[in-house]
Amino acid sequence: MSDKRVKTASDAALKIAVLDDEEHVRDAIASTLEHLGHEVVLCEDFPTLARALEGRVDVTMLDLRMPRVDGLEVIRRIATLATRPALVLLSGMDERVRRGAQRLAAEHGVVVLGALSKPFRLAALERLLRRVAPTERAPTRAPPPTLQAAALRAAIAGDELRVHYQPQVELATGRVVGLEALARWEHPTIGPISPGVFVPFAEDAGLIEALSDWVFRRAMEDIVWCASRGLALRLSLNCSVHSLKNPAFAARLDALIGETGCAYSQLALEVTETALVGSEPLPLEVLTRLAMRDVTMSIDDFGTGYANLEQLDRMPFGELKIDRRFAARALVDEHTRIIAENSVELAHRLGLHVVVEGVEDARVWAWARRTGSELGQGYFIARPMPRESVPAWVAAWARRVDDELDARAATPETARGPPRAQRPGGDARPGGSPAGRPAPLVNMNFKTCTLLLFATTEPT
Repeated sequence: MSDKRVKTASDAALKIAVLDDEEHVRDAIASTLEHLGHEVVLCEDFPTLARALEGRVDVTMLDLRMPRVDGLEVIRRIATLATRPALVLLSGMDERVRRGAQRLAAEHGVVVLGALSKPFRLAALERLLRRVAPTERAPTRAPPPTLQAAALRAAIAGDELRVHYQPQVELATGRVVGLEALARWEHPTIGPISPGVFVPFAEDAGLIEALSDWVFRRAMEDIVWCASRGLALRLSLNCSVHSLKNPAFAARLDALIGETGCAYSQLALEVTETALVGSEPLPLEVLTRLAMRDVTMSIDDFGTGYANLEQLDRMPFGELKIDRRFAARALVDEHTRIIAENSVELAHRLGLHVVVEGVEDARVWAWARRTGSELGQGYFIARPMPRESVPAWVAAWARRVDDELDARAATPETARGPPRAQRPGGDARPGGSPAGRPAPLVNMNFKTCTLLLFATTEPT
């Protein structure tokens, strides 16, 4: 019987570059890959690899520990190339080193199929190569537009800015509880300008407080508009560090509350933890004053900053938001999952509610529910939308929940798997419903229903 591997219709020959400083290792890997039916390019250094990448290369197998240019520098250099092949990392080093290299590549925008220890098993390599997508070409990004302070000032005074809203829902029940306000700028000649561009520009140009006042006013008016239509929702607003360093900020908020009719208790101010690095007393004074007015203070993007525990200790936060990148990694990285879940537990022990951002699919929804986090937001629930779309979306969300409940009810009991474990005394989870009774979804003017399908969705 031939020792040649039989290729199936689903297989496709890949072109794979191997970069390793040891010739015998390169030759051994090449022999293995050729046995699997792939084309191999052997590279002893980065210049050789760079020349190979001028043509088609689907995968680069990269040794991390090399004497002249190590694998980490190679990753950085690959990130600058127009063509970015997927990577398979090779190393006999500690798992933490391999994981760190994978994270570095991801932050450079380079796809990593996985990491293999030396020596590796053929089956492990085959599993990684099955994940290969067509060679990625780095997207051509237009340079950020050149902005003028006068243009932003005119946009604030005129009608170029918009506020869109992303819903936040209770993970345990599916009840819609709030909206996060997100600024948008539609420039008349440049077109849409990202908040990642115009917000930092506003800070540098000294216009951030004027921009914040405009967004806050419009968002408060819109949340009152929603309330007039039977949707009693809270409003989450992103707060600039410049505002927190202005002792008049609380007075400005008082004026907006009086003019719009919004209530303090409807507001949650989101502050990024990186904006609070340092020990200046003024942000603490401003946040405490607002907390005294019954405004919820939320620490945003938790898990991505530098002073997590210190700021949780210093500031009067009532809510913690798990960053979307942190939530996504928790599904694929055991260390990240442990950190994220312990962050949720820490927040709860401190009396804080938890919002999970980046709920992009049912797997993240299920994971967020299992952590006991209170709220979720993300594309799985809804994309940001204008004010006028909110009532129809709330109605559609209730129907979506009903439809999935009906689908579950039609599924034979034996196909559903065992029921969720419940505590003695009846509660399936803290704040849950008694045993045998589903937790209700009371969505404003809509009928009571439950979110059983989501409740039992598990990651695959």
